[in-house]
Amino acid sequence: MAQTFPMLHDSPKIGPAVTFWVYAGCSLLGLLFVLGMMPETKGRSREVIEIAWVG
Repeated sequence: MAQTFPMLHDSPKIGPAVTFWVYAGCSLLGLLFVLGMMPETKGRSREVIEIAWVG
């Protein structure tokens, strides 16, 4: 992000609005991945979580 943000933000073709939406889309994809792929661990012991990951 540190390298791409200044280039995208200052580009006359892309600009700050599109730059915002690009990073917002990446964040949304990351959120959906975490919600869909990571199991809930609240209230579980470490041993139970470990068994769930091993299979």
